[in-house]
Amino acid sequence: LGRSGRLYVTCDFPPSLAVIDSRRRRLLHAIPVSGKLPHLVAVTADERQAWTADSGSGTVSVIDLRTRRQRGSIDVGGVPMGIALSPDEKTLYVGTRTANTVVVVDAVTNTVKRKIGVPGQPSRTVVSPDNRWVYVSLIESGEVAIIDASTLLEARRARVGSHAEGIRHHPESNTLFVSAQGENRTVRFRLPSLEPITVFETASRPDPVYLLRDSGK
Repeated sequence: LGRSGRLYVTCDFPPSLAVIDSRRRRLLHAIPVSGKLPHLVAVTADERQAWTADSGSGTVSVIDLRTRRQRGSIDVGGVPMGIALSPDEKTLYVGTRTANTVVVVDAVTNTVKRKIGVPGQPSRTVVSPDNRWVYVSLIESGEVAIIDASTLLEARRARVGSHAEGIRHHPESNTLFVSAQGENRTVRFRLPSLEPITVFETASRPDPVYLLRDSGK
């Protein structure tokens, strides 16, 4: 959901990025994507550029939202699933599941800077608001890992549960929510220690985690 109220939604078939007016509830544009099975999307704050993680082709598509055209493609390998843009919008972190890597992409030049080995099949990624840490859910090992954004090395990891996938950072409390699809639960971790502090039982196979802010809670 962009600041404008527009929704940016990846579509498998045909491969595209849909732009939706959430207030009027209507499709504005469907931007074709050359990569296969675009899975997740990252969008700049000004909503001028977007990137899709193309899980079927091992690529990231670069999209100009002003012209509604794809500008290029970045080869990251594996099955890219998680994608997160740093708060300063200079770096893109892409979790590639079968390659067991988090790919660091220069979001200005749209080139690969580094590939970080993270065993356990990276599934989703999120960056801390202070740009210090990258949090990664690991679907095969059922863990969550923390990468130091300055050294680009894994700092620590903790057990979540079978098929850990959805992930969300809560900035006010500096805690992390991670869902475990195989155990029907979501775990809340204290940061940066990754100490589990709460377990929420859920319905079957929880995946995305989203936080609603209500009455300051």
